[in-house]
Amino acid sequence: MPPKKKQPRFPQRELTPRQRELYMKRVLELREQGKKEPTPDQWLAARQRNARKAAESPAKPPTPAPAATPKPAAPKPPAPLSDADRNAYELLVAEFEKYGLKSLAPRILSLIQDGYEGSALALKLRDTDEYKRRFKANADRVKMFGPSAELSPAEYVANENAYRQALAASGLPRGFYDTNEDFQKWIAYDVSPAEVQSRVDLAREQLFQADDMYRNGLRSLGWSEGDMLAAILDPTKAVPLVQNNMARAQAAGSAQAYGLSLSGGALTDVVATGATRGQINAGMLQAADGSVDYRRLGAIYGEQTSDDDLVDSVFGTSGAQAANVKKKGLASKERASFGGSSGLSQGSLSSRRSGTI
Repeated sequence: MPPKKKQPRFPQRELTPRQRELYMKRVLELREQGKKEPTPDQWLAARQRNARKAAESPAKPPTPAPAATPKPAAPKPPAPLSDADRNAYELLVAEFEKYGLKSLAPRILSLIQDGYEGSALALKLRDTDEYKRRFKANADRVKMFGPSAELSPAEYVANENAYRQALAASGLPRGFYDTNEDFQKWIAYDVSPAEVQSRVDLAREQLFQADDMYRNGLRSLGWSEGDMLAAILDPTKAVPLVQNNMARAQAAGSAQAYGLSLSGGALTDVVATGATRGQINAGMLQAADGSVDYRRLGAIYGEQTSDDDLVDSVFGTSGAQAANVKKKGLASKERASFGGSSGLSQGSLSSRRSGTI
């Protein structure tokens, strides 16, 4: 008898289309990995074994969903102030406003709403940048003389006012030691208002003892007695200040002589150009030449005009560009209206002459 053929371990089975698709996918994966490919029966038997193992193993509990992150609670609105707190707030704001610290009002309100009062509230306010800047000399006093040397706000301001009163009574020029910043060094070094008054008195005595020719020479230059006192007290600070004030006065006198009405800012800008007295006079005359026409056209066409514009244009100050644009615009409107030459196109207001002083 012929020998019996050996039966295959896994009989051939017909695969469904879906199984055939999965089988071919697995075969391709193994080929890429260089591994041996299973027969369809082997692959199908392996799938059935895996399915039985999965059915026999206990089911895994479902993965719990992540807990939702709780939303932060909305901040509570500040509680309304009690009558006592409101009175404290109003008193503090009024007090700090006298010291030039009105900007601290929101901070004062916030601290009172947070429950601060008395010395704790005062310490918090003293720690603000605004307070430290306003009473800056206190930090130097503490460094040099110890914590007990710190002045209260009322004492600090009283010293400033006393300095200011002593200097103002002597007729010293405006801008000469008349700001809080000017007094910081005196407060830091514990210079008393009486000592400041004594220095002013000594300077006046020195001035009266000076030669008449010296005083008369300074008067001929436009110096007042207050200017001379300032020069004795602090020449470095006083002389440039007096010279600047004199230049402003000369510019103002020149403008007035030619019928121009100028603002303080315009006078300051003219002096800042460094123009000599002769140049200032020539420039004011040039500006005055077109003042009447310029104002007339401004009124006709609804443009706001001023003598500042003319002076800016002539002296080439920071406002010259805007002034020249306004002048050209008025001249163009006049030419368009009358078909002729503009009163602003020639003479002192011509753009080609602006900024030549």
